[in-house]
Amino acid sequence: MLRRVVLLAVLLTFGEAPGYARYFVVRAGTFYDAGDFGTSRNFHTWYFPVTIKGVWDRLDLSLTSAWVYLTTEQKLALSEGTPNPSGAPPPQSSASGPNDTVAKARYCLLLDPGRSSWVPGVSPYVKVKFPTGDPDQQLGTGEADFGFGVGLEKTVEPLFAFADVGYTVIGKPAGENLQNRPSAGGGAGAWLNKKTSLSFELDWRKALVRGFDDPLDLYAILGYRWTPTMQSALYAMKGLSDGSPSYGGGIDVSYKFGIQK
Repeated sequence: MLRRVVLLAVLLTFGEAPGYARYFVVRAGTFYDAGDFGTSRNFHTWYFPVTIKGVWDRLDLSLTSAWVYLTTEQKLALSEGTPNPSGAPPPQSSASGPNDTVAKARYCLLLDPGRSSWVPGVSPYVKVKFPTGDPDQQLGTGEADFGFGVGLEKTVEPLFAFADVGYTVIGKPAGENLQNRPSAGGGAGAWLNKKTSLSFELDWRKALVRGFDDPLDLYAILGYRWTPTMQSALYAMKGLSDGSPSYGGGIDVSYKFGIQK
């Protein structure tokens, strides 16, 4: 359930735009997905990611790795914590272990000017997925991926909106029919009070394997800022296509430290 735009929405709950400070963020959480991809064969995945992120003025660098547990009655391709249908069903199986590791660099090319203009903040990014998950246990694809894209964000308090368009060049393991993956998503939300935000997001991705439906997911995200340096978020997800998990949910906690203005 690790998603590009969901992570952007979580970071917005710190209430601080890129380019104004230097700090580090540690984030940890747990996420659950379940469904059947439109078949009679079910799957369940638990995902436990940890992210370390550094922000230096307009540049931020992050590294995310995770432990995953899955039980499935069909063949899966697990990519960046997201289960994808990938072929003929094997016997029911379960596995646990490390998932793939993702390094990401983002640069704030244009700061959001706020109420003075409708121009959004613009942040292009690149990312690399390292194949640390075991493909024999369906914990990864076994190949590295490379992606790039651009994120947009706009805040006119108490409202905010965000969008993301990206493209991932997928590594091609032998015997698998994987394809490169364009993606797009966006959403909007509001601060309900000084500490609580609520947002909704629609996320689309090209099917990882040819012949399957494209995933399309709807998210609700409730963020709460406990202190200026600590926040948490609750997620609920509903799959809107047979290429998505049927439903999911999760929680994470973030802590910001080493702040320099």
